[in-house]
Amino acid sequence: MPTIAHYIHHLKTVKRFSVRTLEAYTRDLESLLQDKSYDSFNVHDLESWITTKRTEENLSESSINRKLSALRGFYTWLKKEHDFDNPKIRTFKNIKAPDKMIHAASLSTLETFMNGILSYEHKQGWRDTRNLTIVSLLYATGLRVSELQSLVWEDLEGDTLRVKDGKGGKERLIPLIPKIVHQLGAWKNMSPHAGASAPIFPATEERLDALTTRRIQDIFKETCARHGIDEHLTPHTMRHSFATHLLQNGANIREVQELLGHSHLATTQKYLSADLDYLRNLHSKAHPLETEAGGVKKMAQTKTHK
Repeated sequence: MPTIAHYIHHLKTVKRFSVRTLEAYTRDLESLLQDKSYDSFNVHDLESWITTKRTEENLSESSINRKLSALRGFYTWLKKEHDFDNPKIRTFKNIKAPDKMIHAASLSTLETFMNGILSYEHKQGWRDTRNLTIVSLLYATGLRVSELQSLVWEDLEGDTLRVKDGKGGKERLIPLIPKIVHQLGAWKNMSPHAGASAPIFPATEERLDALTTRRIQDIFKETCARHGIDEHLTPHTMRHSFATHLLQNGANIREVQELLGHSHLATTQKYLSADLDYLRNLHSKAHPLETEAGGVKKMAQTKTHK
């Protein structure tokens, strides 16, 4: 009889999903099915589960939808590999999630934040360099914090960063600007762990443990509190800032999509509406009808045909 374990083995050997993704899928499917078998689980069970998660456990729509994605994948596999189909489960739609406001930090705030890290001195100076490199790399690449946390030194290939543990198990290559290549090289010379399989951002000098995502988030929170930065800055703010600032400076949206690792262009397009004032200003300066000379000239050249 097919089980969750068989499906996870399929994802591991055939789809080549990352360890983190496999663990998440296992938790999600076990949470959904619980004591029920796949052939007795029905759409009413699923709707009841969603209601409980939203009302009693206050689980976010994005978290619920991630679990639904795992469930649909499992039932698609059951249909293909074991000739069992439950179309109501297999095609169950995601629940509507409210659009989140995209917050990009201003350049002045980012400068204050980075200077705040530079001015703070740990007893072990390598930690300050590590923290500054984390912030710089997040802003320069748009990495998710989980992707940054899992990086090892062999993922750095000259002026290219190989992200092997991206969302959905996808791998992508990210080009690095010379300043970041130099900064990573300087950090590697100072890091207590510089072997090929060592984490780029270790937690301690003694062990080969990488910083946790929670600890990286705490670094942001502590720096903001220490230097009176009221703007809410998180590792994900760096990702938002990376995308928004690239688009504001004329980057092609499909190139930004590739750099961010978005599967759908619509996800990247949200960054275009992140700064409406900027876009309005750009529109008024760039459109011919908005320039006095160009507008008058074009209006004068317009002929009325009767």
